[in-house]
Amino acid sequence: MYQYRLRVLLILIFGGCVMVATRLFYLQVIQGEYWQEYANHVLLSRRSLPTYRGRIFAADGTLMAAEMPAFDIAVKLGELDAPVSTDGGRPRSELRARIEDAFKVDGCRVTDRKDIRLSLLPSASGEAWLASLSYSGTIVKRQPPPPVIGLLWKGSRVRQKVSREVAVIPVPETILGRVEKLATASGRSTAELLDAVMQVEEDVLRERASRWEPRPVITDASYDLVLRTEVFEDAFRGFVPVEKCSRRYPLNSLAGHVIGYMGKLTPEDYRKYRREYAGSRAKRMFLSDTIGKNGIELRFDPILRGSRGEELVERERRGQVVRQLSKIDSQPGCDLYLTLMPEQQAAAEFALRGRTGAAVVLDAITGEILVLASSPRYNPATISSDYRQLAADPEKPFLHRAIKAYPLGSTFKAITSIAALAQGIDPNITVTCGGTFRIGHPKCSGWHGTISFREAMKRSCNVYFCELGTQAGAESLYEWALKLGLDANTTYELGGEDRGYVPSPSRRMSERGQRWYPGDTANLSIGQGELLVTPLQAARMMAALSTDGRLVQPHIVKKIMDASGREVPVPGRGSIEQQTVHLPAGASARLCDALTAVVHEQGGTAHRVFADWQKPYKLAGKTSTAQRRRVDRQTGLPYWDDVGWFVGFAPADKPRIAFAVMIEHLSEGIHGGEMAAPIVRRILESFPDSFMLGTGAPLGGAGGAEHK
Repeated sequence: MYQYRLRVLLILIFGGCVMVATRLFYLQVIQGEYWQEYANHVLLSRRSLPTYRGRIFAADGTLMAAEMPAFDIAVKLGELDAPVSTDGGRPRSELRARIEDAFKVDGCRVTDRKDIRLSLLPSASGEAWLASLSYSGTIVKRQPPPPVIGLLWKGSRVRQKVSREVAVIPVPETILGRVEKLATASGRSTAELLDAVMQVEEDVLRERASRWEPRPVITDASYDLVLRTEVFEDAFRGFVPVEKCSRRYPLNSLAGHVIGYMGKLTPEDYRKYRREYAGSRAKRMFLSDTIGKNGIELRFDPILRGSRGEELVERERRGQVVRQLSKIDSQPGCDLYLTLMPEQQAAAEFALRGRTGAAVVLDAITGEILVLASSPRYNPATISSDYRQLAADPEKPFLHRAIKAYPLGSTFKAITSIAALAQGIDPNITVTCGGTFRIGHPKCSGWHGTISFREAMKRSCNVYFCELGTQAGAESLYEWALKLGLDANTTYELGGEDRGYVPSPSRRMSERGQRWYPGDTANLSIGQGELLVTPLQAARMMAALSTDGRLVQPHIVKKIMDASGREVPVPGRGSIEQQTVHLPAGASARLCDALTAVVHEQGGTAHRVFADWQKPYKLAGKTSTAQRRRVDRQTGLPYWDDVGWFVGFAPADKPRIAFAVMIEHLSEGIHGGEMAAPIVRRILESFPDSFMLGTGAPLGGAGGAEHK
């Protein structure tokens, strides 16, 4: 029995060996030539599939940013520098062969190549084109032994470091001819395109790209050029059109500081994100990718960026796909819906044109940012061509002034009145204004005589509020400024927000070891001195004062939707919480009445602008003019550059929105109300009455088409 089993086992083993040997003979001998050819020409390759970047919508569903179809003209170096026969010998790629010849020193091939630089330079005659190659590396040389020992031993090999500053390489005529044809068809210069080709060759030498990988040399090519390269394929061999998705901004410069813009990937970004991005390999970046550089595009880049799919394919040596083995589909990025109202945003930016300043409008109940404008501004759609001009502009168009800190001025009088009430100072106190306060000598715009709180606010009497602030005390002013959101970030999602600054006696002593004087308290009472506030903070402060102390959390992202239509959480944001500041009893109503008088009563500092106001509601507001000391860049001499404000809320009796407008560079003798208040009026007139009065449907819908 045992011998029988052993014979069966040996037969099975022998049969298996015969089957394996037969299969190996068939593959290696009978089909050996076929599989040798296949192995030489077909490789397994994992290919990333394109994806779509998420879109950005306004509150009413207006499209503000999206991926649109576009084309690049890319170069395939393997085809452009195709192998050619040399006297019937082995075909060689001309440019590649010349470069490899330059990588030889003393007849030895340079290895461990580093610091490779390949650049274009015209020849002295101007008829031919040359490339300059520099590098460092290592060669292996044989160290010959002494003559006697040399009979028995050939010597040892030693490694020697070498470098080459300039190796001149002529550009082959075959490459130059095709580049010249493309230059003629595209209207570009031959030098520009040749330089782009050399940059691709440099990336290949640095092993950052493949000779068969299409690399763009002309971005956003016209459809006419795309058709030419397709139809006349032989004439443009080596150059192929590549479809892509290009970021477009249908509203051009509208809300440019909020939306931001895209830019090319830097080498540092590529090294950091080439393997994974935001914890996902599917979002890893390639050298040809773009990345968000500012605003929404930067802050929410990981969410907007789609996840690339991947397919495993068999590819022949020229890059042509033979067959697909497996595939993982791409996933588009998430869509963002903002709280901005495009019509009102456009009205604010139009009113700010030609001026340097900012405008903010908040929903006083929810904290949604309805308008966030900064001037001068830039156009995300043309940022690549405009960048140099914008960067050289002395008014700094890239500066988002709505979240930068500026001197506040008389608007701070609202906080002074709150601090005085909290300290138990008689709300009916009157002060005799003689034009100048007795401490520190702050001046008034006029001689107001005996004046009450309401009249002082309406006429913006400095003497009255210096007296009120002095009685309340600097620490009380500081305390209430902090309670109402000053000297603190508002948690604005896009970042870059200034904190601002509110001075106080204890703070000055702890930070700089300097004394606080009574005149400093008088200055702080009317918003002068070291006080710095952002327009967004000012609007938030007015929202709190208008709603009896409800300190909202300003936010500009309404919601985020993924490709399946499911809402996803906003990163870094839990539930939107609202703090409640306990104002002194009756303070909100008293302040609202005084601020309404500023706008709608004769003698109010904003009355001239709103004298013919026709809307079915009133607004409450406060004008201010703050001085700041600047230094002239050319002369180095100091000068005063005034900043004008108009802040408030509307409707006055039932606040729906809070606003703040800031204008820089006021001319001498011009007050904030004369420059900022007209801008506020234009913005408010763009809001429908039904929205302001709460009688119509909200404007903040979430429309928009799905991904296609």
